[in-house]
Formats: sequence, structure tokens, C-alpha cells
Amino acid sequence: MDFVGEDYYREGRAALHAAAHAMALVAGGRAAPDLARRAARVIAVFKDNAESAADAIRGGHPVLLPPLAGPDTVPARAARTAAVALQEAAAIPWRGDEEWTACVKLLEKTFRLVRSAAVFWGSGAGSLLQIRLGPSRPARAGDALGRTMIGWRPGMTETEAWETGRGLWRLHAQRALAQDEVQIIAPSQMVLAVAQITGITRHGVRHALEGRLLSGDARVGKPTTTPHPSRNPIAYL
Repeated sequence: MDFVGEDYYREGRAALHAAAHAMALVAGGRAAPDLARRAARVIAVFKDNAESAADAIRGGHPVLLPPLAGPDTVPARAARTAAVALQEAAAIPWRGDEEWTACVKLLEKTFRLVRSAAVFWGSGAGSLLQIRLGPSRPARAGDALGRTMIGWRPGMTETEAWETGRGLWRLHAQRALAQDEVQIIAPSQMVLAVAQITGITRHGVRHALEGRLLSGDARVGKPTTTPHPSRNPIAYL
């Protein structure tokens, strides 16, 4: 396959461009620092694979940013530096190994910066992935998560709701990782479980969430304050 000709890296490039744009908005004072924190979570997807990120971002796909002039605060300065670094990485031409190596090193430096600067962007109000369960039914044979039943049934515990609700879904992986928490809800809109998202695993064309169950969360057992907006079981709120 001609990876470049087929635009194999399009999804990764779009995520990095969006993250750079979000950082620029914070740098210019047009968005709260929380947006930079969410962008940092998107960037963190690439932290262990700067080589692939370098292939995605460079060569004829410039990062177009809004004005970077803004407040002289630590969160804004950190966001400005991250946005500029991603813009510089995109400007490196798609040529030989020397350019590729330069891009990899710049991205590795950027990823370290984003990790160290995360404290300045705060925890914010958070963002939410919401999963609405369907009725209880047998899991497919050889279920990747080892389940025999999936879906909602009366009397589920938080752990049971989390195990049935965390997969397997056709998720937009990078968008899901950008969320802080996942909320598992019943068909009635009642909250069954809440977990902090820590990662995603792929199983064929579907994904499963990895996370830390927030046992005893005050929202469990109550109607969600963010009603599910569509028939699709997945919602990014």
C-alpha cells in the first residue's frame, strides 16, 4: 500500500492539528486553560510513538493557527509553546531520514513539554463520554472481555455495569481518550457507574475502555444530569 498516497495518517494528522489549534486558543486568551488540558490528552495518545506522529504531521500539511498573542500567564505560555512546536513539526518537509529524525526529536520534546505543563492547565470541569446500555442479552461467543452477558438488567452493581458498558464499541478512539470520564447509564437514563478513562484497547474494528471505576460516586443511582442526546449508545458530552 502507498501509505502516503492513501493518506494513511489522516486521522492522526487531524488530531494533532486540532490539538495545536486548541492550544493556540488558550495561548491567545480565547479559551480557558481547561481546553489545553483536553488537547494534551489527545496529544498523549502519540507520546509513545513519535515516529508515527512525525509521519502524520509533516510534509505539505501546515498547521494553521489563530493569533498566539495573549495573556502572559503560565498556562498561556505553556500552551503557546506547545502550539508553536506542533506548527514547526508540520513545517518540516517530507524528504529523507534527516528531516524525519528532526521531526521525531521535536515531537518528543513537545510531548515532554505537554506532560510537564499539564499541571498548569488544571483539572477543569471535565468532559464526559456517556454510554447507554441496551437490554440484557448474551455476549457473542469468545467475547474479548470474557463476558457471558451484556446490556442492562435490574439490580446491576457498579462493577457489573462498568464491565458490560466499557466495550465493545465502534469508538472514535482519540475523541474518547480526550474525555475525562465515562458514565454508564440505563435505558431509563439512570446512572449505573462512573469511571475515569485511562486508556483504550482495540479488538478488531471495536474498542474497549480501560479505566478506574469511581465506586460510590454520588451520581450513581440517580437520573443523569446530561440526558443522552440520540439513539446512538455513544455520546461525547
